Amino acid sequence: MGPGSSISKDSKKFLEVLTFATQRVEQEVWSGSVNGDLGDNFKSPWADYPIGLAFGLEGRKMTAQNRADAASRDPEEVQGSGGANPDVEGAFTLREAYVETIVPLISGKTGAHALNFEAGYRHSQFKSGQTDTDYGSYKYGLEWAPIESLRFRGMFQRATRAPNINELFQPVVTGLDNTAVDPCEASQLALNGGITGDVAALCVATGVPQAILNSQGGVDGPSAGQANAFVGGNPILGPEKADTQTLGLVWQPMEDFSITLDYWKIDIKDAITRPVLGDALFGCYDRQFNPTLSLSHPMCQLMVGAREAVDGSLNGEARGPFLNRSNKGRIVTDGWDLGVRYGIPLSNDWGRLDFALDLTKTSKYDYQGDPQVETHDCVGVYGVSCNVIAGIVYDYKSNFRAVWSIKDFELGFNWRHLSAVDVEDGPIEWFPAYTSIDAYDYFDLTMAYELPWNARINLTVNNIADKKPPVVGSNIGSTGFNSGNTFPQYYDTLGRYYTLGLTMRF
Repeated sequence: MGPGSSISKDSKKFLEVLTFATQRVEQEVWSGSVNGDLGDNFKSPWADYPIGLAFGLEGRKMTAQNRADAASRDPEEVQGSGGANPDVEGAFTLREAYVETIVPLISGKTGAHALNFEAGYRHSQFKSGQTDTDYGSYKYGLEWAPIESLRFRGMFQRATRAPNINELFQPVVTGLDNTAVDPCEASQLALNGGITGDVAALCVATGVPQAILNSQGGVDGPSAGQANAFVGGNPILGPEKADTQTLGLVWQPMEDFSITLDYWKIDIKDAITRPVLGDALFGCYDRQFNPTLSLSHPMCQLMVGAREAVDGSLNGEARGPFLNRSNKGRIVTDGWDLGVRYGIPLSNDWGRLDFALDLTKTSKYDYQGDPQVETHDCVGVYGVSCNVIAGIVYDYKSNFRAVWSIKDFELGFNWRHLSAVDVEDGPIEWFPAYTSIDAYDYFDLTMAYELPWNARINLTVNNIADKKPPVVGSNIGSTGFNSGNTFPQYYDTLGRYYTLGLTMRF
């Protein structure tokens, strides 16, 4: 040992293990298409343009494998890294044929400067392991311009997505998932009747030794906001299907001014999902989801055999609940997109000003990993469950940019806005200061100058106000997003920073 019971350099070197893994992906892609129009003999009598058609064939074969050394495959050697990294190999084949058409119905008429119909169909054959399935996707929509400067559009689609290699063939192993508390730890049992209460009895029924409750009042809580879960791929997965709707308009009353407004809705059925760890834990031990605290509840059945045999925790040698990936999930989201563009030419050779605004309003993001668990509403919240599902989905998010350009020089100003968010609902009590994040605004400056010899120099100053990121602790969200007591993928952690670049074109 080192001074003061610290670890010496030699001890540290002995404990450190270098691990290696190689990944190999091979993909074969081929495609062919024919497109054109049917000529003037096949067109609407009220339109000036013929019917456009496109046909095509596509194919894709993907093979992937992961090869790891012995240390990587041994969970005892890679503790704290999220779980073992076993060897995996798999492949799938996808063949598709499609047809698309654009049919001008009316053009150049009063009240119908343009009216076009668009449609398409795609047939897919997916083969992988035990799965061999055929399915179709399609689209249809209209675009109507009553006058040249105003255009309305609507599109309805059935979209599909085949499972990827990891979703199909990743070995089912014990790895780390996220949760801040275990309902069977002492602090949580104290809120629910103590070691003689009904929740404690359910803890014992699902694998917590009674002796642990008697001696320490509950199991050890999750280590560093993480607990074990038994997760992996599923070779019998099929494609997920989504019904999407988009309705919108484009208004351009003048050359340098335009507005676009679109409503969108995506409803994914047969979604490739799994329950999150919180679904299993609170779905079993919380009366809100298991009113009678019955051991036969589906989430309690996941907890049977999941705990460590000696101490009853979800740490160490615990297998963790089996969070099976399936096509039983459903994801529904909808919202609005607004885009505004405006340009002003300046007099006396002072160049021009250009303004751009892009704003997204998300009204809904509902996720249900399995029909037997609750639906998570993830708009405007952060937390372990919604982070695993979708990161942070803001109620409003916008970006405004103004650029002054004169000859070879540009000066830009950028304003990034993120709406306020709150911690997701649930039975966990958090430190009050960590339960909400106010709306954030960042301001950036950019400068660019066109140099001779096709060169361009750029200077960017991001976060010019040097705004600090929010502090929310280290286990209120998932480890994939909640790091360094904040959310570095969404908030600037470096403060003000500068970028200088040179681009040359040849």
